[in-house]
Amino acid sequence: MVLVRTRLLKEESRPDKDTKSIEIPPNKKISALEITVKATNGGTSNRNNELVTCISDIKVTKTGDVIKEYGTNVAGILAQAIAFHRGAGAAADTLTEAPNETQIARIVIPFGRYIGDRQFFLDTSKEVNVALSISSDLEKNVAVGATGFQSGSKYIEVTALEFANEAIQPVGIVHTTHVAEFITEASGRRDINIQGAVKHGFLGRIYIRAHEAGTNLTANISEVDVPGYVDNEPTQYIVDATAEQFGRARVRKKIYASDTDSFDTFIGQVESINLQGATNEILYTATAVNGSTVTIGARDVSPELAGETAYNTDATIYASAMGKAYHNMFVIPFDLNNDIADLPAAAELPSKMWLTQSNAGARVSVLIDEIVPY
Repeated sequence: MVLVRTRLLKEESRPDKDTKSIEIPPNKKISALEITVKATNGGTSNRNNELVTCISDIKVTKTGDVIKEYGTNVAGILAQAIAFHRGAGAAADTLTEAPNETQIARIVIPFGRYIGDRQFFLDTSKEVNVALSISSDLEKNVAVGATGFQSGSKYIEVTALEFANEAIQPVGIVHTTHVAEFITEASGRRDINIQGAVKHGFLGRIYIRAHEAGTNLTANISEVDVPGYVDNEPTQYIVDATAEQFGRARVRKKIYASDTDSFDTFIGQVESINLQGATNEILYTATAVNGSTVTIGARDVSPELAGETAYNTDATIYASAMGKAYHNMFVIPFDLNNDIADLPAAAELPSKMWLTQSNAGARVSVLIDEIVPY
């Protein structure tokens, strides 16, 4: 299996707020699309403001249908999290809060069960008028205390990961559908129409993201019930199981020692964190207690860095965190070891699934992957 990187859009300067549409050429066999967005931080510390949160909408469409949709709020985050569970690894972003430095948000859109899947991929000889659209706004989700991004600094590039072997033929393609989004209540169950979301093929996976800064992922949704498949399973059990199946994510970020900072946008349940100097020596290692947000700041690390006065001022340090529930998302997989014939079709699914709410004010997104035969 050989994948060739073909640039569909060379790095192009874009307005601070816009939607960029790109036509996908015909007669292409594409395993995934890779979107790269760049922007330059403002003149002071850009604390807690990640570029990926500025990407609000991503769609891949064809005539009369949508192949990939991630919602119209935090599409960049949802797409990154799904790509992680599809084997693309944690996003190779450049996360920095240093003034006037460039942040890079990288998003992979897979059309198969994993990158390089020779059975499931996008074949534009079988699809008509395929196009990608990306909506982003540099002023969206500017964190408290952040100066945001410099106007006129946004660039977008799109690359196709294309099969070099033109003779291979797909069995099908993986569609992604944004099913529901809601704000949680303190208690009670929320029903989701999962059956109606499966329209063309078979249910491959259910993705659930429950996020609120400073709140543990599993405290927002405590149980999941998909009648006949998942019987009131505790969310923590699902998170632990998928961590073993899909691995743990590692995120690296350049921060200031005198600032407070967190990884809660990227890692839902942090297991450990290391602080490193510019030459990568490990200065401090901590294990998360609350499992959701790790706050890094001078008042937290200065006792362990006694004598390292440079790191207690505005000198930069590098922080890496490793944890589970990447982007506060967990997954219920049906397609790990199953052929298409073994996956549930719409008629075999319950009319609804239920999520047990246990904390008010969290934003929950529910998406599915649908395995669609060609």
